[in-house]
Amino acid sequence: LTSSEVAVSVISDYKPKEKVLFATRKGLVKRVALSEFDTTRKTTDATKLAAGDAVIAVTCISDAKTVLLVSKNKLCVAFEVSSISVLKKTAAGIIGMKLADDDEVIYADMVTDTTEFTLDEKTYSVKKLTPGKRGTRGKLIE
Repeated sequence: LTSSEVAVSVISDYKPKEKVLFATRKGLVKRVALSEFDTTRKTTDATKLAAGDAVIAVTCISDAKTVLLVSKNKLCVAFEVSSISVLKKTAAGIIGMKLADDDEVIYADMVTDTTEFTLDEKTYSVKKLTPGKRGTRGKLIE
């Protein structure tokens, strides 16, 4: 890594048929097959990013079927992972969450009904969130 790069995720249990979820600060998401990263090169680009965007999460898609995105302005959207197309590693992604100009995604993960997450020292339960559709602004979390 260069001095301006940060490791977002390390995947140690390589299974080429599995897929990973990418989420960016500007609300883009994509599913990519791990086999896309089979290469003999030392480094490879993992995604295309717009100016000012950054990858905030890369996670294996497991038994959890729901993607959760939470923004800085405490808006949240939860949607089915199946609504995200499987894309090539060079693709930018599709809109997972629409954001206001002053907002950005600060949390992204695959979740189940029993998942809890902490934001500003307050813990939230996923089971209290209403699942929605990908590409919306989401709802304010309380």
